[in-house]
Amino acid sequence: MSTRGTIVFVDNGVELVRLYNHCDSYPSGLGKDIAEWLSSKRIGNGIGRGANANFANGTGCLVAQFIRDFKQGAGGLYVVPMDFGCENYNYRIEIDYDDLATRSCNEVVKIKVTKEDNEEPIFKGNVNEFIDWIEEGK
Repeated sequence: MSTRGTIVFVDNGVELVRLYNHCDSYPSGLGKDIAEWLSSKRIGNGIGRGANANFANGTGCLVAQFIRDFKQGAGGLYVVPMDFGCENYNYRIEIDYDDLATRSCNEVVKIKVTKEDNEEPIFKGNVNEFIDWIEEGK
């Protein structure tokens, strides 16, 4: 049986996209992959001299890069309607920054993880805290 998950990207309180992941959505699987990917990224507003493969020009750019990097052919990862139901694990990735300065995703991203229909998070914190939580075997 597959361990299904959802991933919602939120930009300054606005839900932008909901993704459905069909299998291995445990925190030690998909969660770890998300956290490691985010920890390598920087986000800003405007492409300047410091832009490279790890830079995203805003949340929409970050989401597009995520889909590019996590979509591996047919199946697996899907874009679904915003009212798509909860799955085994649900990841809410909140990006919240107001200035134009480039920031590490470790600074501006908060992750909330819920399990099935329970709205009470099993984890809530920044990317580095999430990585620590996973490594502790949660």
